[in-house]
Amino acid sequence: ATSTSAESAAVQVTGTDSIIGGPTMSDRNVLSAGSDGVAAETGALRTLIQNNIIGLDSTGTFAIGAFGSGIYANLDADTTIDSNVISGYWDGIFANGSTGMVIIGNKIGTNRAGTAAAANGAKGVWLLGAADGTLISNNLVSGNTDEGVFTNNSVTNTTITGNTIGMNAAGDAPIPNSVGVYLQGPATIGGPLPANRNIISGNTGNAITVVGSFASGTTIEGNRIGTSADGLSAVANGGAGIQVDGGADNVVIGGAAAGAGNLISGNTGHGVHISSSGTDNTVLHGNVIGLDTAGNVLGNASQGIYVAATDGHRIGGSGAGEGNVISGNASNGVMLDGTGATGNVVAGNIVGLDPTGSLPRPNGGAGVAIWTFADGNTIGGATPGDANTISGNTGAGVSIANGADNNMVRGNRIGLDSSGVAVVPNGAAGIGKGGAGAGNTFISNQIVGNVGLGIDLGTTGVDTNDALDVDTGSNDLLNYPVVTSAIDALGTVTVDFDLDVPAGSYRIELFTNPAGADPSGYGEGQGLQVASTIVHTGSGTESFQIIYGGGYGDTITLTATEESAGPVYGSTSEFSAAASVACTDTDGDTVCDIFEDANLDLDGDPSTNPGPDTDG
Repeated sequence: ATSTSAESAAVQVTGTDSIIGGPTMSDRNVLSAGSDGVAAETGALRTLIQNNIIGLDSTGTFAIGAFGSGIYANLDADTTIDSNVISGYWDGIFANGSTGMVIIGNKIGTNRAGTAAAANGAKGVWLLGAADGTLISNNLVSGNTDEGVFTNNSVTNTTITGNTIGMNAAGDAPIPNSVGVYLQGPATIGGPLPANRNIISGNTGNAITVVGSFASGTTIEGNRIGTSADGLSAVANGGAGIQVDGGADNVVIGGAAAGAGNLISGNTGHGVHISSSGTDNTVLHGNVIGLDTAGNVLGNASQGIYVAATDGHRIGGSGAGEGNVISGNASNGVMLDGTGATGNVVAGNIVGLDPTGSLPRPNGGAGVAIWTFADGNTIGGATPGDANTISGNTGAGVSIANGADNNMVRGNRIGLDSSGVAVVPNGAAGIGKGGAGAGNTFISNQIVGNVGLGIDLGTTGVDTNDALDVDTGSNDLLNYPVVTSAIDALGTVTVDFDLDVPAGSYRIELFTNPAGADPSGYGEGQGLQVASTIVHTGSGTESFQIIYGGGYGDTITLTATEESAGPVYGSTSEFSAAASVACTDTDGDTVCDIFEDANLDLDGDPSTNPGPDTDG
């Protein structure tokens, strides 16, 4: 049947178990009414709208010039909208207060073939009122002038799975909406199974926007965002892959279970953008951000993850599957920026490498950047699972700048692969601290092989210690220890060092470097051997001692970190100059006791060579 009425809905439904269309060609209606194609009004129950062409000509190619909504649903229940073409209206589907609606297998905003736009003039699917329990599954939602899917703040329990949004039916070229999915109410987008996966790419704005407190608790998992359906090429969204904003709390992006992570790559904006005060406690687990499904670079054109002036977000975690891979992005891998960006945790991630943690896939800036008064954030943590591998990036491994205070960088691998053995350098400092800002703590990290210094305060190269440590600047340019002696006695190494710092307690960390000293002569720190607390009177240069189990020829470096009760840590210094461990030589013959004790007297003294130990 064909209807082209310009005055009212082509079909109005108010009863129970109505069927418009059906499963066969002969059942199909072509409905192009001026007001609405189908109107399921108050009291309509279990309506089935199936296999119709709504808003286009009978070939499913050309818009007829309808206005209103392709399907208008108002306070209906259990309506099923299945396998229709719904295009050329103002809104494709408008559902006000609908409950239990199922929208499955439709083409919304395209021609019947799914190869070109046949735009709805506003939204593809618009849920509003107290619409509850809507399932939007396996649809092609593309070519709409505004959002592909839009939910108002009173909408609840929406599930969006298996759709292609912003692309053609083949999943390899854009047919853009403005925003792919715009949520003011909570929803589940995707899921861990391949059948749950949405492909949300090619839109002119963000792929997904989650905004406002009513959208709190949204879950986004298992999707491909900014890529082709196979995840191997970019079909860019013009904005961010995912934006969380306006007070939307407790949003979960990805998950630790197999298949729950999203692929967020190839977008023109940030991969993930979290912003505005009151938007708190987002969790990102198991995502790949900036690579393709083969582990090659398919970067987002800005930051991988950008957290702007908002707090309490967790990027990664210590549990199995919780870490993200954040690599190949044009700017920084992760950026925490602005006043209010506090209490964020970045843990257990691979930043700058491929998913195996071994091959470089550089972010174009730093691996992790903490800038502009972003305070009190933690990169890494106290347990092995918290360790990030931050290596292979074009800039510093970690960059802290512009008044950022009291941030903790702990227990990470910076400049190494995920095994902690092979060097994969960052292109600048391991940790670079520029500009004002103090109290930033760098402890228990493995830092080695980077192009710049291991730790660079002020980003000006090796700083010079000053008397009484009265200078100011990045981390107050805290003086580093000066090794005066390092002697091995049968596997026990005693290190004497001087330190000139303000009065207080300090954590001294001692590192060994199997590959030898950094080319600068200062640092780096591949293997933490021991940490010890000393107390300084603040009266100038004072001498201390630290002991570890090592050996002759070790290359060692030290750092100093302010420590108070708790312990609570403050500013960390740069690495000391590297020193080589010497040995005891009781008889003064320039041959180590350890060699003579092993009957290897190589000094040409009166004993046999090799021969018995003549010096005890």
